[in-house]
Amino acid sequence: MAVNDTQPLISHLIELRKRLMYSLIFSSSGFSGFGLFFLTISIN
Repeated sequence: MAVNDTQPLISHLIELRKRLMYSLIFSSSGFSGFGLFFLTISIN
């Protein structure tokens, strides 16, 4: 399987993970610090 075939899937998974982290951040202020920290790490 070529790299171009897997790229959309990887991008989709990253997008889902970001949405999950955002929902955790906004739903619980207790997780906001950890959520932002994890989100920053996963992007970089």
